[in-house]
Amino acid sequence: ERILSLVAQFCGADKCDYDGIENAVSERNFERCRRNDMEYRLERWQREARR
Repeated sequence: ERILSLVAQFCGADKCDYDGIENAVSERNFERCRRNDMEYRLERWQREARR
């Protein structure tokens, strides 16, 4: 219950709205993966440009 409340608060969802929490967590994970992928590509391009 406490973890669910913390996750809901962190994601900006209502703690009784399980679908909303799941969607918010999924969105955050997707954005994090996308950002990490973009950072990886940028670093790789920068390394290749220095060669």
